Amino acid sequence: RAPEYDPQSAYAIFSARELMKSAGMYQEAIPLYAAELAIEADEGRKLALLRDEAETCKLAGDLAAAGRALAQALDLGDEDPALKQEYAELVLSRAQSGADVGADERARAVHFLGALASEAEGEHGLAYAAAALELDPGDDVALGAYANQAGNLGRDEDIATRYAAYLKVNPNGAHADAARRSVGEPGGGDATA
Repeated sequence: RAPEYDPQSAYAIFSARELMKSAGMYQEAIPLYAAELAIEADEGRKLALLRDEAETCKLAGDLAAAGRALAQALDLGDEDPALKQEYAELVLSRAQSGADVGADERARAVHFLGALASEAEGEHGLAYAAAALELDPGDDVALGAYANQAGNLGRDEDIATRYAAYLKVNPNGAHADAARRSVGEPGGGDATA
């Protein structure tokens, strides 16, 4: 049974929520985050609550709700790259599991991953770009970062596979000519150019 609490007391809500979590009542604890957020004025505390809510949602097995909590945290204006990465990884995980992931969620995750890929170097940059391309094989920023990172790492053989997938969904994109050259399709010019 859920503990009773004063809905106007942040401490009471927090205490009840933590009791539920310690009892493994994760699904029952989730609504208490909204109750505390409704009375919380401090932006830093709201951000911490939303990140904690995301973790509790994960423990409850509700990855979509976890994603909504992280998106809400990002909407508060948090520019933390770790939060962006966490959000994007969650969206990717849901997509890989076959869950229904909305176009807006995908686009936001691809945007974050593409930006992270452009900023990171080496294997990290390549991994961010690959994750973005898994969500959207036709993304120009992600493909550019992937081609750059793979080339720098001497992994040119990986680029052709990504280019082929890119052409299927974005045949007129910014990298279409390079993609055609890489896969030997007409319209790409000389493959050695």
